[in-house]
Formats: sequence, structure tokens, C-alpha cells
Amino acid sequence: MTQLQKIRFVAESSNHSMAMIMAMVEANGDDYLDRLFMIECAKSDNQSFELQYQ
Repeated sequence: MTQLQKIRFVAESSNHSMAMIMAMVEANGDDYLDRLFMIECAKSDNQSFELQYQ
């Protein structure tokens, strides 16, 4: 999954704009995006967290 796809997923599932997520990642580094992504996956009901790592 590309960085842009992760940003899109996090933005959609957290109800933030992509610009907001991009700004947060720019301020905090790429590891921050990975943490946000894992949090949003864990919150989702469709087991997408498991699917991302299979």
C-alpha cells in the first residue's frame, strides 16, 4: 500500500481531510502515518488490519 493510499484510508475513516492528515504526517514523520493507519485499521469493523498484513 502506498503512502497516498494510507493517507486516503486514514482521512476517510477518521473524517479528517487528506490535507490535514498530510500536514500531521509532514510535522511528525512517516512513522506517524503508520501509527495512524494501524489505529484506523484496528477501529474498522471489516478486519482490514488483518487483510493489510496477509
